[in-house]
Amino acid sequence: MFKDFRSKAILLWGALAAAAALLAAGCGSSSSEASPQAQDSLTKAQFIRRGDAICEKDDETRNTEITPYVKKGSNTFSRPEKEKVVPKSIATSFREDVEKLGALAERAPKGDEAKVQRIVNVFDATVKGVEEKPGSILAGAGPSFAEVEKLTAEYGFTVCGRS
Repeated sequence: MFKDFRSKAILLWGALAAAAALLAAGCGSSSSEASPQAQDSLTKAQFIRRGDAICEKDDETRNTEITPYVKKGSNTFSRPEKEKVVPKSIATSFREDVEKLGALAERAPKGDEAKVQRIVNVFDATVKGVEEKPGSILAGAGPSFAEVEKLTAEYGFTVCGRS
């Protein structure tokens, strides 16, 4: 009786080990499958449309936040208040743009990955300049968004990069 039980236990453990090995082999992907990025790549038109939607939404938020501070004839806020709130709001909003566009860049159209990454990198560097010296924006001495504007326009964006 003991021999019979022992052989059944060995057989059961062997079957479990084989099942586990089969499951483990089935998990993961084969090298012939496309990478998630390749599967999720957008067309250029889709990419531009989604990027412009991100920028448009953030432009609206940015404008809503800063309009009371920069509105012509607005004396409601002191210059120190404006110097504190406006640049921080602008920097925060543009940082969000960079992060969202950076995430979208993971789905860049095939063949455009380097162009898209360059746009994100230049935009990021410009925003870092604003973050380092936020008050310079009001003085008109802040970092220039000219290269961001140029690169985004050349790529085909109509909202992203415009000032």
